[in-house]
Amino acid sequence: MLENCTSEMIEFGLWQSEEEVDRQVSDLKTKTLRMRALKAQLNFRRKVLQQKPNSEDMKSIYKFSKKAENEKTETLTAEELTENVKKLVRHAFNIEPRPSDRDENFKRKYTLITDMTF
Repeated sequence: MLENCTSEMIEFGLWQSEEEVDRQVSDLKTKTLRMRALKAQLNFRRKVLQQKPNSEDMKSIYKFSKKAENEKTETLTAEELTENVKKLVRHAFNIEPRPSDRDENFKRKYTLITDMTF
């Protein structure tokens, strides 16, 4: 699973500013490609970087669908996913390093990512 997330980051790159998010999304030619890239950004931040939502309004930030008023599930739009990526980008600048980032589990994950050959 981490390998898939990392492979997609090699293709799309990790977007690290709101301006970069806007630029990258607008450069993608098809809706399918935009959706794939946005989901890749969200999955990488959740599964590899383990970026945690910082507030109650960000609780569902990694979801790709929502309940509509009629109780049916609907897929989030590219615009909604873009906004979620931007929220995470903004939040990333306010994250304090965790003590666990220095433990063996973190080192193993980092080694896995950096040792991958493509």
